Amino acid sequence: MTTLPEANAKFAVDLFKVLATEHQCDNLVFSPVNLTAGLGLLAYASGCEQADQIEKVLHWDEVKECDKPRSRSLGHSTTRLRRAQEKVETCPRPRPRPEPTKPEATCPRPRPRPEPTKPEPTCPRPRPRPEPTRPEPTCPKPRPRPEPEQPKPCDKRRVIHRPAPCPEPEPEPRCPRRDVPCYECEEPEGIHTAFSKILATLNEPSSNYTLSFANKLYGNKDIAFIQKFLYCALKLYLTEVENADLHNAPEEVRRLINLWVEVQTHGKIKDLLPKDSFDCLAQLLLVNALYFKGQWEVKFDKELTEEAPFYPHHADEKECHSVQLMHRKGVYNAGTIDLCNVQVQVVEIPYKNNELTFVLLLPVDCNAEALEQLEDGLSHEHLLDLSCHLKAIEVDLAIPKFSSEKSIEANEYLNLPDLTDHEKADFSGATTTEGVALTQLVHDAAIEIDEEGGEEPEPVPCPKDRRPRREPVEIRADHPFLYYIVHNCTQSIIALGRFAKPE
Repeated sequence: MTTLPEANAKFAVDLFKVLATEHQCDNLVFSPVNLTAGLGLLAYASGCEQADQIEKVLHWDEVKECDKPRSRSLGHSTTRLRRAQEKVETCPRPRPRPEPTKPEATCPRPRPRPEPTKPEPTCPRPRPRPEPTRPEPTCPKPRPRPEPEQPKPCDKRRVIHRPAPCPEPEPEPRCPRRDVPCYECEEPEGIHTAFSKILATLNEPSSNYTLSFANKLYGNKDIAFIQKFLYCALKLYLTEVENADLHNAPEEVRRLINLWVEVQTHGKIKDLLPKDSFDCLAQLLLVNALYFKGQWEVKFDKELTEEAPFYPHHADEKECHSVQLMHRKGVYNAGTIDLCNVQVQVVEIPYKNNELTFVLLLPVDCNAEALEQLEDGLSHEHLLDLSCHLKAIEVDLAIPKFSSEKSIEANEYLNLPDLTDHEKADFSGATTTEGVALTQLVHDAAIEIDEEGGEEPEPVPCPKDRRPRREPVEIRADHPFLYYIVHNCTQSIIALGRFAKPE
């Protein structure tokens, strides 16, 4: 059985190998979790056959514990029936239970008690009970019966999540993001609902890192989107759907999209769509961008950052490049292990509160063959289970200070040709307009790695030990390496990339 984090890691490795082959000797970075969100939205918008194709690429077809999204109506009915039957079967019988020899048998009911001749010391009278000083655990409280007064505040809190209190839409709403009714998008056990919980967790604000998503689906103004899809795209995938004049004003729309992405990513991703990136025949355009910058659990000392040589694997470049190399000595989960028949130094660098972790994969041999062999043999287990092979050791760490950004047309690297075929594309889950196909799925990821982080902890005095102290293990990333950033709570791969040379 495959779990959802495992399926997402498999997709990350699959796409990385394709991108690594197409972009050899170049810096590379993309966000598997955000691209999964974009493809998940397209799967939700698709008909059954097309949705199955997308789910196969995402390895969601291997997630057995989740129901198929297209069977949610039937599954919802059967689940409700099953739960109702379970309630009837497990409901305690009212007749046999009043007679067990339990504390209730020694305590007379509140009715006959007004005239007792022998007051029970262990059972206070029902009247003085409102202000008891010693609540008897063996005697049931007579007051818990008026339960209708307590659910009122609970209902007010729950009502926010129920469809009933949602505002009614206008007869002809102009803005699809507002004034839309609430819908049941999917069963609670569905795959889209399960992934939406991951996205909701990642979107929670944090003072320890900046993680910004910029996801939006643009459709030409003649495309009639289904109201339920507008609601569920925002609820499940936090993605707005907007109509734009892609046919008559493509350059104006392109400028507005670039400006919106720049604002959402705090000015870090600019000019996402280059000039003439799509023509007047565009129909659906999915923008999928992410920016990340975190603070280390223990910061790097800026005074120790130095200009140092970096040795790329370019066959046509004999001279080395220079890079800002950050230094720190400390205890990290690290080790030298055999990955894909390559000796690799692995170190986990935690971010603040251990919410995220930066994992460095540095081949011991500084040559292109070792890195290519590592990339070819990389698997999802390496992304999720490396910690089992590491131990806490003292490390003399040196890694580059760098920023990396990469923009790709993801639809060109995925084996999903039907999405862009006007005759085969099926987006019947999103629109009633026929012949609608995807024009582009533009993905961009930008990350920043610098010294910022928590304060340096006070030095702990070493215990007296007769044995000589071991020298720290040196991990010096002065040649190309792989890396990924994982969200520890959800096991989501925020970014996966290769650092090949300074930019």
